[in-house]
This record gives sequence, structure tokens and C-alpha cells, in this order.
Amino acid sequence: MAEVLTSRPRKKRMNPREMAQQVELLKKRLLHDISDLQPGDILPSENELFEKFHFSRAVIRNLYKEFQTDGIIQSEGSRGYFLTDKFHSTFSDHKKYNLSIGIVAYIEHANPLSVFSAATRLMSSFESHAAKYGSCSKLFNTDGRETVTLDMLEQIREYRPDAILYQPDSKLKNERNLQTLNLLGIPVIASERLSDIVNCVVFDHEQIAITAVTHLLEKGHRKVAFIQSEDHGSFWQRQRIAGVRKIIEQSNATCEIIAARFNHEDGDPDEKMKREIIPELINSGVTGIVGSGDEYAAMAIDALKALGKRVPEDIAVVGIDDYWAFRRYDLTTVQLSVEKIGVTAFNLLADIVQGKKHQPCKVEVPCPLIVRSTS
Repeated sequence: MAEVLTSRPRKKRMNPREMAQQVELLKKRLLHDISDLQPGDILPSENELFEKFHFSRAVIRNLYKEFQTDGIIQSEGSRGYFLTDKFHSTFSDHKKYNLSIGIVAYIEHANPLSVFSAATRLMSSFESHAAKYGSCSKLFNTDGRETVTLDMLEQIREYRPDAILYQPDSKLKNERNLQTLNLLGIPVIASERLSDIVNCVVFDHEQIAITAVTHLLEKGHRKVAFIQSEDHGSFWQRQRIAGVRKIIEQSNATCEIIAARFNHEDGDPDEKMKREIIPELINSGVTGIVGSGDEYAAMAIDALKALGKRVPEDIAVVGIDDYWAFRRYDLTTVQLSVEKIGVTAFNLLADIVQGKKHQPCKVEVPCPLIVRSTS
């Protein structure tokens, strides 16, 4: 039988964009490995990087060429590549923390929409940021239980984390859970919730409302409305109302605070907005509306258009959240990034574990105004 010879398929050459992506990926992995090196230390050879990371030699050479151009490394011929004094000043943030973080949260895995929830997005950003610094995390899901049980506490102890990230939820007894987690004797951070007994990374909801209303005032509106759910039990709702009252008192404007029930037991929320709330605001001479959430702002826009009103020419509308589901409205909004909460929470935990910050401490994540076409 004749032997059939076939040629090896030639590897497809990477385009410039693919090469840049590969170089950036290798850079992140290499910086993770060499973060403890000092100026004058030798770097891994091209062969060593090839064996360890399995990137092409072209990618490795391009990375080292980039480092040389930036003055971060210098080549000494056959002796290899060596770090310069510029390395740590350029990559001061690339440290290997090697932390283990326990995440206590309520994630509804059975709900297909849970991937879009604030808790899931925050956890994802926290985990990916932690991984960049050689740290790992493990989820301890409350699975709908109101409290952190003794069994869960024992599971957390067995994991032996360096710190805990706690994600509050309206279904949980949050303050009691924070007291329980404090028994572990390690740093605990509560995200998006103020606490006097643990560290917290939060949004300043009072300032968020002030930012939204101030934008309308600066646009010349002197009679505005603030629409939110009737449930005042949430701390962030109380803070936002306080922010609205503060900025209105400081100006010569007036504001109608509308607290309405938005649930299907009382009928269609959109119909309620169109038949009751918005007509009353139009009749009272309101020219600007802030929705305490993009959902309420979007409902207001739909109602205004159904009633023949132009946005923003007749009535301007501002939301709060910058939630992806309402981007089609091109809504002016105050951006609340839970992803930034996750990144900030990890950085704070790392600083606390290393003794750079004292407990308890509070960090506020800034929330910028994103101006679009509705104002």
C-alpha cells in the first residue's frame, strides 16, 4: 500500500489586533509571576516563557520588545533580559496578594436572569479583579435563607479565608448576618450597605439624587418631580429623598416627591404612570422628572410620549442606574457601577489585610452623570 503524504497545515499568521491582544494577555500573566523581582534581576528566557505559558515566540518577542522600548527591561545579549529601576514605578499595582476571599451572597441560580443581577455582576467583577492579583474567592450562597447559619459559618471557617465580602439583599437579615460574620475574626466588607460594625463600599445615594436634580436645575427647570416606589424601607431610598430635599432647599425651585405603588396587584404599572402620575405632573406645571431608577424614568418617558409630550422639549427626564436594559431610551442618568464596587471592595480588603487601612472604614464609589438625549 502506498504511503499517503500530507503537508502540515501552515499556521495562520495573527493580524495586528490579535497580536496586540495576545501580547496584553501574556503581559498580565508575566507581571503576576515577576511582581516580587527587583531591579537587576533576570527575567525568564523566551524558551522558559514558551514552555510555561504556551504563547508563540513571536508574541513573547513582541512583549519583550515593548518592555525594552518603555525602558522597563534591558537586554544584555546572551546573558538575557534584566529589570530596570523603572519596573516598579510603572507596574506598582501588579502585586501578588495571594488572598483567599469568602463571598457571602444570595444568588438565584435557578433564575435565568440572575446573570444580570447586581449581586452576580458585582461578584464577577470582584473575582476577575482578585484573579489579576493572584487571589481566589469562593461563594457561600445563602440560597434564600435569611441568616448566615452556624453550618455556613463552619464551612467558611474550613475554607480559612483571609477576608469576607458580604453582598446584602432585601431577603436577608443583613445586620444580624454581619454580626455573625464578625465572629470569624477576619476583615468583613459589606457592599452597597452602610454599617457601623464592618467595613463598607457604598454609593452615596444622597449625592446621587443631588446630581440628578442639579442637572435639571442647571438646565433651567424650576419645578421638578422625583418618582420612586412607595417602599421607603430601603436605606438608599431614604438617602435619595434626603438628597432631593437638600438640593431643593438650597435653590429657588420646587419639587414634587411622588411615592407610588408599582406592582401588578394594583394594576399595570405603566398604565398607572400614564393615567394617574404623569397627567397630574403635567397639570401642576412640572418640566423635569427624575426617576429613582432607570425603570421609573423609562415608564415616565413612555407615558409622556403616549400623552403627546416631547422629551426633553416639553419635559426632561433623568434616571438613576445606567442599566443596560434601558439604553434604547438614550436616557440621561446617574451611573451606578456595581462592577466598580467589586473592584473597590477587593482593593480595600487587600489594603486592610496588609495593614494599610484601619477598620472599620467606608469607601464611597463615585457615580458620574451620563448626559444623553432625554435632558
